[in-house]
Amino acid sequence: MGGRAVSTATVGALRAHGQVVRVPPRPGLEVATALGMVAFIALDGAGQSQGAGLVSLAISMIIVLRMRDWHVGGVLHDPEVWPLHLGFLWLALGLALIGLERLEAISLPDSGALHALAAGGIGTVTLVMVLRVARQRANEPTVSTGWLQVLQLIMALAVLLRVGGGWAFPAQHNRMLWLSAAAWAMAFGLGAFQLLPALRRPARATG
Repeated sequence: MGGRAVSTATVGALRAHGQVVRVPPRPGLEVATALGMVAFIALDGAGQSQGAGLVSLAISMIIVLRMRDWHVGGVLHDPEVWPLHLGFLWLALGLALIGLERLEAISLPDSGALHALAAGGIGTVTLVMVLRVARQRANEPTVSTGWLQVLQLIMALAVLLRVGGGWAFPAQHNRMLWLSAAAWAMAFGLGAFQLLPALRRPARATG
């Protein structure tokens, strides 16, 4: 997805504002990422924590290198595109934290590193892709720009609280978890509510 959806969305958003850009393909980096994940799963499953940690850190660095081609600073105005970049940043951060945990350099409570990858990376990308696909299906905006910004900020808050809330505020550990869950549910719940009218309509022909 990083080599296709993010780059395509970025190029489209920038061209809509008069900027002609190109995101060069990096098949080598994408293959390295896929092979790295296979290696990480194998090493981690075999109990080779040191090797798994090093591989996880390497994958994180590869993702960051890939993102350098994505014109991140040029899409901050587009609430359908910048969350895709944020999602992949969460993926990179999550893999880096997992790597450091496997190397016993850090220890985050409540699987914070895993939630940075899953809730931050996968959750953020899932929310924005659902909204993008619904808009493309209806061939018109389904959620206002302001609402999109609000939904993504709520999602980012949910992830921050889940990943670092218990670590930053140990005395408020349970409260941080509940606040994160509430923000997560609010982001997806409000997103679903905004999409209901569009989903009830038949898809418009694009040809």
